Amino acid sequence: MISFVGVLVPGAASGGLFAKLYSCPGRTKLPRAAYAMADAQVLCFRCAEPRVGQGACARCKMPYCGRACQKADWQFTHRQLCDFVRTADSRAAEAASAAVAACKGDVVRGASCYICLTGGPGLVRGCACRGDAGYAHVACLIRAEAELSRESRDGLGQCPTCRQFYHGPVRLAVAWGEWRRVAKRQGKAFFDALRELGMALHECDQDEDALVLMRCRLKIIKSWWPRLEGRELLESQVAYGGEQTNLANILGSLGKRDEACGIQRESFSLLKRNIGVEAPRTITVALNLASSLKVTSHFQEARKLLEEMLPLSRKVYGSLDENTIKMGVLLGDVLQACELRPDGNMGLSLDTARAVAKLYDEAYASSRRLFGDDHPETRDNRWRAEGMRKMFQEQGISLDPEAPHPT
Repeated sequence: MISFVGVLVPGAASGGLFAKLYSCPGRTKLPRAAYAMADAQVLCFRCAEPRVGQGACARCKMPYCGRACQKADWQFTHRQLCDFVRTADSRAAEAASAAVAACKGDVVRGASCYICLTGGPGLVRGCACRGDAGYAHVACLIRAEAELSRESRDGLGQCPTCRQFYHGPVRLAVAWGEWRRVAKRQGKAFFDALRELGMALHECDQDEDALVLMRCRLKIIKSWWPRLEGRELLESQVAYGGEQTNLANILGSLGKRDEACGIQRESFSLLKRNIGVEAPRTITVALNLASSLKVTSHFQEARKLLEEMLPLSRKVYGSLDENTIKMGVLLGDVLQACELRPDGNMGLSLDTARAVAKLYDEAYASSRRLFGDDHPETRDNRWRAEGMRKMFQEQGISLDPEAPHPT
């Protein structure tokens, strides 16, 4: 499934993300001299005021200015996030080791880190770079995440060379490293790292943890609404609808498919009504809804939705885009499922088989150009395209559109 990225962050431009949205309950105003003695680098996570003394969560050392802020944050999201903050160091180290082990067999001879320019063990590559390009140490990738400007990339975990996002164990290692860096600092960096870690955990099948993080993120977004109005409120609500699809994806992976499908339908209706059917956010949510419909065996509904949205995805994104590729593959899967017989056997007509083969061939060609041959999406699409043709070739039937129908 495709994950949803965009979300309105109130106050981000001025740096007042949480300061504008949270109030400090029961905080006593201190003399100016007391603030002067406070460590200016240690701010209360709840209200962003300087911490005076050593106020902090006893388990994870999250800084607070006092008991009132600590209690309020515990009741809000810190109860769920405390363990993720407390274990950030160890889990980041484990994820880095797992990424190195996963990439060990793919490192070419003489490869070196494109950031620090040194070779040796510990190199990883989780993007679409080819040849000897794109290799780096996990620590170097994490440092690059902290130093790259927002304007130079489309989001966290994006390779600056090939512009593709990291995947698999490399994505998770970089996400844990970024979370470890910002977990005790309120602001946009924390909010973005919360999402990226949740989606990386989901990609690596750690869905219980991913569910906790995504529920917290949605709770934060919804808490902004009483302080927003007009267009800013509408954009935040639309973004919330898009973010719900990430939650639905995780719920689906945990077997809660009917709940996930209901969330997807609600999100698609909200976005279609507010920003239109051709908006990129709407297309992304439509793809996730179609995937949920397929999993819950609503094949005809999924087919109708995909036949409407695939041409729009090609128009908006182009053919060399992950949304379009996944939508084409999904439509091929659904077309086959629609012709299942009651006894469970496939009653696929030749015209449908040729349409499916064309969709799979296009998806494989596009994913090779976009991701490279070693990407999981490319391998999966190659398996589909070759398997479909082989199945009919064994029966002496060609799936080429110009080939005559067998008599």
